[in-house]
Amino acid sequence: MSGQLGRRALLSPPHRSRVIWCAILGLLVGVGSWFFGIDPPHAIGLGIAIGSLALCIALIGDQSRADWARPAAEQRDGARRDVVQLGWALQSRRHGVAPEAVRRLRSLTQRVLELHGLDLDIEADGPEIERILGSSVLGTIRRGAESPTPSNYETALRQLERVAEAPPGRLPPAHETRPEKETNDAH
Repeated sequence: MSGQLGRRALLSPPHRSRVIWCAILGLLVGVGSWFFGIDPPHAIGLGIAIGSLALCIALIGDQSRADWARPAAEQRDGARRDVVQLGWALQSRRHGVAPEAVRRLRSLTQRVLELHGLDLDIEADGPEIERILGSSVLGTIRRGAESPTPSNYETALRQLERVAEAPPGRLPPAHETRPEKETNDAH
């Protein structure tokens, strides 16, 4: 059965012309060697050997190059490639943030909440986390949620920054914090 598959592969259109030219070469070598005085059995053997060798060499060119495996690049947080990948992840084709960026936001949220003794994966901490971050931010980082818009992602980052900079202890709710605005009061 594998012999039929091998013959089919050799006679497929990309290889067919190479096989034909190698057979013609073998035939010419056999006829030429007989013409110059080699007895017929040896001339046939020489033609088959040269044709087979030419076919092997012709088909080796189709094989991919076998190189040593490259060592995996060491991933470091904040490295140039890391920043570039994250930047591209913030602009998706579907007008939302790519899942990679959401996973990183979730990981960052987990680390920030650990500073305050909270855990995203513990159900008992859920109400406190929602109070601190807000339901919209919690919806952004929840597993299986729709891809957030860049503005929702930015809002989540601002909330996380607020929580990360806060001293340990009870944190104010998300809705009590307002972005700082510059005011130009005329005195």
